[in-house]
Amino acid sequence: MIKFMDTRKNNLNIMRLAGILISLAVLLYSCEDLLSDLDSGDDRDKLVDTWKVEEESSPIKSEEEIYWVEIEKHPDKPDMVRIYFFHGLGNDIYAEASLDGTTLALGYQVLQGGWTFQGSAEVQKGWDEIIWSYTVDDGSGLVENVLAVYTKIGL
Repeated sequence: MIKFMDTRKNNLNIMRLAGILISLAVLLYSCEDLLSDLDSGDDRDKLVDTWKVEEESSPIKSEEEIYWVEIEKHPDKPDMVRIYFFHGLGNDIYAEASLDGTTLALGYQVLQGGWTFQGSAEVQKGWDEIIWSYTVDDGSGLVENVLAVYTKIGL
C-alpha cells in the first residue's frame, strides 16, 4: 500500500511538472510574438519593402512612369538605405540615401551609365508613402526635375 501511494505521489508530481512545462512553453511562445512586434529603434526597418513608384519629370518626359523599387538597409552604413531599380535604371543598380528622422537625402551620386542624381524626400506620417524631389542628368548635360511618389505595397 505504501509503495502504491509513493507511485501515485510520483505520478502526481510528474503531472504537475508537465503542466508547468507546458504553461511555460505557451508563455514563452506568446512573449516571442510580443517581442517581435516591438520597435527595433532603427527607422530604416520601416522603409525596407517593395514600393510602387509614380514618377513625373520635366522638361524631357511628359508622361507619368510607373515602376517598382526595393528599399533595403545599407549593410555597412547605419543611417543609409539602398534603393534598387532607382529611376527605373535596372535591378542591380541602386542609389544610396541617408535617413534623418523622416527626411531622406539623396546626395550627389553617379550611377551606372553615367546618370547623376541629387535630391531629397519626405517620408509621410504612416511610413507608407515617400515624396521625392530630385534632379537627374543622363550624361547629356540636360537636367531633369523629377517628382516621384513611392507607395509601400508590402510584399
